[in-house]
Amino acid sequence: MTIKSKDEIAAALAPVAQELITAAERDATAQLATADQTVARAAAGARSQVDSLVANAHAQAEADAGAAAAAERARGRREARALILAAHREVVAALASSARESASHLAKDPDYPMWRDALAAYATQLLGAGTVVHDDPDGGVVAEAGDRRIDLRLAGFAERALTELGAELGLEPPEVLA
Repeated sequence: MTIKSKDEIAAALAPVAQELITAAERDATAQLATADQTVARAAAGARSQVDSLVANAHAQAEADAGAAAAAERARGRREARALILAAHREVVAALASSARESASHLAKDPDYPMWRDALAAYATQLLGAGTVVHDDPDGGVVAEAGDRRIDLRLAGFAERALTELGAELGLEPPEVLA
C-alpha cells in the first residue's frame, strides 16, 4: 500500500482516529457518570467528616480561645480535599485503563491490517528511506530511522485522546498513562 500525500494519509487514518475518539467518548461518559457518583459519595463523606471536625473545633475553640479551632478547621478542609483528590485519581486511573483497553481492542478489528499498513506507510513517509517499522503487541507501530523515532501505537492515540478529553473537562493530565 503506497500513500503519496498527507490527504491520503489523513483519509487512511481517519477511521482509526474516529474509532478511538468514539470509544474514548463512550468510555469517558460511563467513567464520568461513575466519577460523579464516586465524587458525590466522597464529598458527602468529606462534608460529614468536616461537619464533625468543625463541631469538635467549635467545642475546642470555646475551651482553647479559638486558635485550636482554626487549626482543626484547616485540617478538616485538607482532609476533605485529600479525599476528593483520591477519588479523582481513582476515576482518572479507571478512565485511562478503559481507554487503553479500548485501543487494544481495535487491534482485533477486521480492518486493523489496513489501519496498521496506513500507520506504517505514514511513518515511512515521515522518516524516509531506511525506516524500520516494528509492530506493537497491543496494536499500532513504532518506526525508527537512524536516531529518529515515531510512536504510532494505538495506546499512544488513546493516551492523547484521553489527555485532550481531560483538558476539555478541566482535569489534570493522567499520570497513570506514563
